[in-house]
Amino acid sequence: MYENHWAILDGSLFTDRETAHRMLKEELCLPDYYGRNLDALYDCLTEMPDTRIDLFSCAVIRRNLEAYGDRLLQVFRDAGQANPCLSLKMLD
Repeated sequence: MYENHWAILDGSLFTDRETAHRMLKEELCLPDYYGRNLDALYDCLTEMPDTRIDLFSCAVIRRNLEAYGDRLLQVFRDAGQANPCLSLKMLD
């Protein structure tokens, strides 16, 4: 499902929660049962083997999604610390 995956995510396209989760599902090849919420995202990220994610425009995510954007980015940071197989680069 995720093996040896490299995803480049353009956070400027995360214009709202629904769009963000749709794009995350598509770009990260998340399973059909992905719940499109932050808890489900964390679960999927911490299960990923050998995955690299480059997330750009983090400042735009914060601006577009406000407090939800901050929590979304924190989920990525927390999952990156919890999963040694996940390589994460986050850039404003």
